[in-house]
Amino acid sequence: MRIYAHRGASGDFPEGSKAAYLGAIEQGADGFECDVRLTKDKQIICYHDKDAKRLANLDREIAKSTYNQLKESINPYKIR
Repeated sequence: MRIYAHRGASGDFPEGSKAAYLGAIEQGADGFECDVRLTKDKQIICYHDKDAKRLANLDREIAKSTYNQLKESINPYKIR
């Protein structure tokens, strides 16, 4: 059986971060799954949800937000 880390090693690192994906591989995962989203200003990001409610309490869709708006609103170290 193969093990794939959803959002990386998100129990130990901010989900969807480079650290989470590298951590998943280091912990023995065979691979990982990344949800890819496009921001309003056409930046590609790894982000699971279609909006920023869960991680930033921000009622805004990712596709309707610029990269900088999201970066300012979402603190990856608040996760879990």
